Amino acid sequence: MSGAMTLQAKIVNPDTGQSKDADFRIDTGADISAICLYYAEDLALKPKRFTVVSDADGEPLDVPVFVVDLALSGCYLRNVEVIGLDLSRSNCAGLIGDNVLDKGILVRDGNSWSFTIRENVCAAGTVGAETCLLVFGLVLGMAVTLLLTRK
Repeated sequence: MSGAMTLQAKIVNPDTGQSKDADFRIDTGADISAICLYYAEDLALKPKRFTVVSDADGEPLDVPVFVVDLALSGCYLRNVEVIGLDLSRSNCAGLIGDNVLDKGILVRDGNSWSFTIRENVCAAGTVGAETCLLVFGLVLGMAVTLLLTRK
């Protein structure tokens, strides 16, 4: 997969707190993110349900759906649904699909990529969430000031 963007992320089992650092590939054609079944097993993830997806040849495939937390691009995303796939030959732990990409900004300029998570989707306790709360407080304060000074 030449030119593919990889991102370093931490996968966290929200039930046990077990975590693992891993490389993920950006997959702009995937509706949902995925992790390699090896990582799901290693982190003792339990499927929340099963769903049917189409493989690269368009064939239906019954796959487990896991819920994980992801530390990605300086942000901690809670309760992210990922499907389990055999990605053992892809040299990556998982794929970042639209369910995560929609929370950020992905820019490609030739062979150069950048991905940033929007601050308002960061979970509490992260720098992004604190910044978001600060901005919200400032906006709220300005709105109250305008209401109080309005004649």
